[in-house]
Amino acid sequence: MEASRKIEAAVEAGKVSEKDAITRLLEIRNAMFREPAVGGNAELEAKKRHYERAARDIKEAHEDGKMSEEDAEKKRLGLRREMFETDEDGEQ
Repeated sequence: MEASRKIEAAVEAGKVSEKDAITRLLEIRNAMFREPAVGGNAELEAKKRHYERAARDIKEAHEDGKMSEEDAEKKRLGLRREMFETDEDGEQ
C-alpha cells in the first residue's frame, strides 16, 4: 500500500512519530473497511465512486482536446446507462 510506505518513510525521516503513524494507518484502514451507512448499499456506493472517477477522466479528456463535448456527453451517458439502468425485472 502506497500510503503505508509513505508513512513509514516519514517515521524513518523523523517527520512523524510512531504513535502518529499508527493512528494514521488505523484511520486509513477504518476508512477502507467502513460499513455503509444504515440502509446503504455498498455495491451502489462503489458504482457511484467508479462512475465519478470515469466522469472526471472523460471531462479531462474533453478539456485536453482529446474528445469533443458531444463525444464526452455520449460517453458519460453510455457509462451511466451501463452502470445504473435496470431491465424490466429489476436486474442490471
